[in-house]
Amino acid sequence: MNSRRLPRVLAALLLLAGCQARPHVFSPAGPTLADGPGGVDKVGVFVAGVDGAPAALDAALRPALAARLVALGVAASDRSAHRASYILEARAHTAADGARVVSWRLVDADAEIAALMDQAVPAGGAAWEDGAPELAAALAAEAARRLAALVRAAPPA
Repeated sequence: MNSRRLPRVLAALLLLAGCQARPHVFSPAGPTLADGPGGVDKVGVFVAGVDGAPAALDAALRPALAARLVALGVAASDRSAHRASYILEARAHTAADGARVVSWRLVDADAEIAALMDQAVPAGGAAWEDGAPELAAALAAEAARRLAALVRAAPPA
């Protein structure tokens, strides 16, 4: 009697084992820019400093940009991040024609570049050096609009 049950028990175990979810070896391990309504929205963006910009402009731009991203539906902060957060870095430099440019780079938690964007600085001189709030607001508004569009339109990695 015991020898009759063994094949049935083994068959039942095999059937149950076959009901388990298959591994998805080609699926990304973490969130991507294109997940759902925006993977970045799920993990957030840490707005880091702008290398090469005057301290006053950097101090005004970071919170303004974080606030504009939040207003556009992208979770962002210039104060805190967690290990899965994207990091928004920037570098201010002067182009060959003398124009000031801010080069933005969105980096994921694995240090992979998720998005790149250059932004022309609309003003220079005293507004740049003094970190004029109007200049910081204008840079933040344009950068947030363009970055939010990049986040929403990014294809799966």
